[in-house]
This record gives sequence, C-alpha cells and structure tokens, in this order.
Amino acid sequence: YIYGFFAASIIIAWLYAKKQKRLYVENAEIFDGLYSKTKKLIDELEDERVICRKEILIDTNEEHI
Repeated sequence: YIYGFFAASIIIAWLYAKKQKRLYVENAEIFDGLYSKTKKLIDELEDERVICRKEILIDTNEEHI
C-alpha cells in the first residue's frame, strides 16, 4: 500500500505542477500585454509633459512590509 500511495502522490504533484505551469504561461502573456500598454501610455504622457517619470516612481518606503 505504501508504494501505491507514494506513486499516487507523485502523479498528483506532477499534475498540479503541469496545471500551474499552464497558468503561469497564460498569466505571463496577459502581464506582458498590460506592461507594454502601460509603458506606452507612460511614455506618451511623459512626452506630452503631463507627468514626470521620476515623480511617479517609488524609491523608498517608510513602512515595513
């Protein structure tokens, strides 16, 4: 019985890893698209002098995270 339980746990772990890898790939594509759109928007607003990139970036944080 112990070998069957061990084999089942390996199969379950493999299936879970496969599922997580698929989710990571899908989310990475979504993130890349959103990142590109956001970067383009910030660049356009900076070119029009609506915002200054240095003012919107967070360099330090006084609170402990």
